[in-house]
Amino acid sequence: MFYDRNLDQVFRFGDVVKDFILCSSIIEYPKPESYDFKIDIFRPSYAVILTPCCSIGGKTILLSPLDEIKPSFFDNPYIAEDLTNINRKMTPEQSTPPIIWARMSQEEKDQRFDMSQNKSYAFFDSFIYSEHDQLPKYKLKNKKKVEFETGFRLIDFKKIYKVNCSAINNSKQVPIESKILQSSIETRKELREKLAHYFYRKPKEDDV
Repeated sequence: MFYDRNLDQVFRFGDVVKDFILCSSIIEYPKPESYDFKIDIFRPSYAVILTPCCSIGGKTILLSPLDEIKPSFFDNPYIAEDLTNINRKMTPEQSTPPIIWARMSQEEKDQRFDMSQNKSYAFFDSFIYSEHDQLPKYKLKNKKKVEFETGFRLIDFKKIYKVNCSAINNSKQVPIESKILQSSIETRKELREKLAHYFYRKPKEDDV
């Protein structure tokens, strides 16, 4: 079960919320003197809470917008049968469309994947949220330009925003009317583990 049937009257890590405004700065290059900059302000239809449950409060919260998925996900049969498979570890073969896997030499596979591991995360920066009646479906087009509908959405770990909100004093003293969905315990566990893996990864040059 991806979502809890009942909503607790608190904010939790992994909850889907609405009505928050997000912003980020845009610059060409950092330099000591004055320079031109822009502020990108937007209001996503939905966002996901990425502040750990025990840290919610202090009039701040971390949110990631809940975006539309990439149509290319459906090119992979293993992922297409259940898009939330992206949230869990998979074999190198499962993470690659069959036609591409068949064309790859063993050397290419060794370079692209850590073949010593049976399973590992793919799409490191993405986490898929399952369809739900509260999340309207939208239209996508596949490679053949055939239009179809889906209700799956994703968060991108590269898009995490801090929001200051005076109504957030602790997990219970929050604008609870903005909460529309609550992730199940298992979903929160998967999100926590993949998010931790995303930030824990180390470059090859750090292997000593």
